[in-house]
Formats: sequence, structure tokens, C-alpha cells
Amino acid sequence: MNFFHASKEDWYQRPGISNMPMMAKRPLEVNQEKASAQRRDGTDLWSEAMRIGLPANYWHGRTIQEGFAPDNILIFPYDRKPLASNLGSSHPRFVLDIIMGSPGLLRLDDVNYQLASGDCALIFPHQFNYAPNLTESDPKETAGWIVVTFDLREAAEIESLRHAPRRMQEQDYFRLEKLLQAYHQGEPPVVISYHLTRLLLGLCEAPKIPAGRCNVNSPLPERDELLEKINTFLSKNLNRPLKAAELAKGIGYGEAELKRRFRAITGKNIVQYIRQQRLSEAARRMQRSEGNLTDIAHGLGFSSVYAFSRMFKMAYGLPPKQYEKIILENRLEELPDVGSAKKSPARAQKKQAEGK
Repeated sequence: MNFFHASKEDWYQRPGISNMPMMAKRPLEVNQEKASAQRRDGTDLWSEAMRIGLPANYWHGRTIQEGFAPDNILIFPYDRKPLASNLGSSHPRFVLDIIMGSPGLLRLDDVNYQLASGDCALIFPHQFNYAPNLTESDPKETAGWIVVTFDLREAAEIESLRHAPRRMQEQDYFRLEKLLQAYHQGEPPVVISYHLTRLLLGLCEAPKIPAGRCNVNSPLPERDELLEKINTFLSKNLNRPLKAAELAKGIGYGEAELKRRFRAITGKNIVQYIRQQRLSEAARRMQRSEGNLTDIAHGLGFSSVYAFSRMFKMAYGLPPKQYEKIILENRLEELPDVGSAKKSPARAQKKQAEGK
């Protein structure tokens, strides 16, 4: 994955990016300038102010934290390559995928979407997602995606984007261009948040991708079928301890057969996957304040709060109480990288000492 480091000129030379409409003065931008010129008249501005009226409280205004304000924004280009071992993921951040190159398949929960250049899809926090192989006809082909990840306290205004990939229109490209420029030029975070807000709210009005590209067949049907069965069974049984043997019986497999097939298809261990799903659900419940830690631990079938805390820290790098505090205070930039949370510093030091 190549992170966002290219110059503006290099960026627009990337495959697929050059197809993005680029004009020195777009009609939308010209209209905005004309409107600004018309508003310079003092009478019009005073009339506008009078329509606002007097405040109910002279000490409390509109804060960004109380409204729709994307924060902790990260943008990077991603040359997507098919990974046979990609099992999918879920995490506590929003992810906006914007397709700028070759077509690709994106699975959100249990639905496959065939995305083309000019499409975009918003993945909500803790929403299961993964991208199977791009195409069966040319497995060497890659798709250039622009990835925008961010935190958001209140998402009601963009709820319509859930499970609803969109076709970007000219005004959306214009807003995306402004966002990329602001990010690349190091503008203040509030400016970047402003441009991302405009893009997201604009996408709510953009047309959805055609129905024929929703709920499509996957190039990996065996894998999809198995994952769907497993995830459906797990979602209905997360409130109690679940062994691999019980899961296998619930979806019509023998335990040994399930373990073998799951590892062959995904490259993962089924027992670890069950634990991962329970912990991911715990993180989701903490994010939405669905009970205290004791309720969450017992509600997900952990034997004790201690056992839950130990497993959660191994997976997320933080004790659940600290994780919850960071989430509720909207300080997600302090969360450790999940991939690096597998090993504690003590273990890393021990392994390093053993290698000497």
C-alpha cells in the first residue's frame, strides 16, 4: 500500500485519477464566485443577519463536537491487489472507498456490490467488509482506490449511505478534488473536515449504483457461502460461550471438516475467528454505550470480566475500560494499531533477547 505522498501533479497522473473531471474553473465554482460577489452588498448581508435573530443563550454557540464533524481524517491511495487469505475486517472507524480505476467487488455484511470507476461506498464502524478477487478474467489487474477513513460522533445525517454505494457526479468530483488538495497542502484539520463534510453530504444526494450491480455473485462463492453461514450463526449465538464443534454442528459440518475448510479458504483459525467476532461485538457495544463492561462481558458469554479484559487487551492493545473511555471521549487517534497489538512490549523484548 502506497500512502499519500505524491505531489499534486503526480497524483493526477495515477491510473484512473486522470479520468476524474478537472477544469480550471468549473461551472459550480464560477457560480459560487458570482454568488459571493452578489452578497457583498451590505443591505443583503444585514437582511441575512436579521433572519438569524437573537440567541437564546449568549454564552453557548454551535460547537463542532455537537454536530456533524468528521475528525481524525486519514487519506491515502490504495492499489488494490486480490488476496486469497483476506478474510475481511471490522473496526471502529468510518471508511469511504472511492473507485478510480478498474472494477472491483466489495462485500458489506452479506451483500456483494460490483463497483466500477466513479463509484464509492461508505463502510460504517464495525461493519463486516472484505474485497474478494477483482475479476476472474484478469487476476493480475489492480484497481486504484482512494481511501478516506475518519471518526464521527454523530452519523444520522449520512445514515442513507449505509449499504448504498453511490455514483459520483461532477459536483462530487469537485468536492473530492478540494478535499485532496486541502489534505495534501496541509490545511488545518477544520478545513479538511469541512471539505469532507461537503463531500459526504453531497453523496447522500448522488444516485445509487444500478440495482444490477447489487447483490451480485462472487468469484469466490464457496468462501462467501461458508462465511455467511458462520457469521449468521455467530450473530445469533454471541451471548454464550461457543466452541468450534457447536458452530460446525449448527451449520451442518463436522468439526474437523469445518476447521480444515475454513483454514483452506481463509488461511485463518476458526477458534480465533470466533473469539475475534465476540470481541468485535464487545467493541461495538462499548462504542454505543450498550451497558457497562460487566454487562457486556456476561452478555457475550465470557466466563468473567477478568477473562474478557485479558482477551480484549490481547486483541486491541488496551484494557476494555480504557478503550471505552477513549471511544466515548472521541479520542480514537489514541487507539493502538490492532495489527501491532498482538504482542505486548514485554513479549517483544523477550523474543528479541532470545534471538540474541
